[in-house]
Amino acid sequence: MAEMVQLSMVAVFTVLIFLTWRDLSFTEQTSQTQKDIKAPKLSRFAGYKKVFEQYAHAIHERFPALSIEGDNYPPPSGRAAVAQFLSIFKLVLIAMVIYACLMIFFISNAIEGQMISTGAFEVSFNDVPVWSKLETGRVPSPAEMFQIIDNHMKLNNREREH
Repeated sequence: MAEMVQLSMVAVFTVLIFLTWRDLSFTEQTSQTQKDIKAPKLSRFAGYKKVFEQYAHAIHERFPALSIEGDNYPPPSGRAAVAQFLSIFKLVLIAMVIYACLMIFFISNAIEGQMISTGAFEVSFNDVPVWSKLETGRVPSPAEMFQIIDNHMKLNNREREH
């Protein structure tokens, strides 16, 4: 489930990066050939593409010798700068949100792990418990553990001899 969430976040992030890159590098090229007689250049905005095409088609039917070109009229430099700033700000904000989400995910996993981890263990020798952290509340030192195992081995050897 968590992998699906991460995958969907990466997909959304990738789409948003692509759209931002497209916004920043969008340039429209006109590749129509020019003829001897030119019609006045018609400005068109992205939302008015269909209207431009209708006008161009109507003019071309009436005056087939005219070359009709259309292009976006450049926005004022202040508006273009604000639009570019907003595009970059949007990308930075998205990156910060994704970073924050990932940090919350990893930190909550670490806290969750600490909450369910008891650190308790038990040591058994021949199916006989010889140490329990749950009972003693502490971890034995290696020397202490070796001594306990040695004592149980000696006790097992004596019982086999009798």
